[in-house]
Amino acid sequence: MQIEASKFRDSQDFADQTVHFARSVLQCSAAVFTWADSTDQFLPHSQVGWPEATIKEYYSVYSSADPLNIYRLIKQRATVVMLQGAKREEQHTPWSDYQRKFGLADEVGFMFWSGDTPIGCLSAIQTTEDRPFTAHEAFTQIHSYMEHGLSLLPAVKRFRAQAILKDEYFLTERELDVAKLIYSGLSNKDIGDALTIELATVKSHVIRVLGKLGLESRTQIAAFFSDPTAAR
Repeated sequence: MQIEASKFRDSQDFADQTVHFARSVLQCSAAVFTWADSTDQFLPHSQVGWPEATIKEYYSVYSSADPLNIYRLIKQRATVVMLQGAKREEQHTPWSDYQRKFGLADEVGFMFWSGDTPIGCLSAIQTTEDRPFTAHEAFTQIHSYMEHGLSLLPAVKRFRAQAILKDEYFLTERELDVAKLIYSGLSNKDIGDALTIELATVKSHVIRVLGKLGLESRTQIAAFFSDPTAAR
């Protein structure tokens, strides 16, 4: 499953607020929040202090050489990584060209997760005009604070709910579809129309969902889907 949080306005607001928060707290010149929910080369993002032209050039020329490339951080299952301490290999050599060209002196990458699924990455960027990062010991606490805020976004909560219903309560894809539509407020007839299935089939799916979750009503299904962790 993919979260696709960047498609929602509240998620975009969170990203905008996060880059400004990071720049203020870490006293760095720029911050970029990148969503990990796209297959496009130019990933959806919010930024402050780092021009869009620079970001486009990054993706076009330099991203594969970046020691803090979001895909590299995902592969490492990283949470907080500093550029100064990142593992460098021979293919990272072009990255020094990017640093010199745009005055990038140091960077901290904060990777955010929902369970085993990557949600996004915040890059706090220090230029040659900034004072060096001094609060290394606070990075983990800052990461935890931001990740908690991210976990409260409706899109992320819905994704987490789907993962729990599928992985822990063994709902099938069709049962999950029915549960999502119940959560959205649709009647059995509307669910049948939306999924192009007979009303009797919808009722059978609802009964199976209730049985797997140990619930008694459609209202409880909607509440459970909204926050399944509260019922565990």
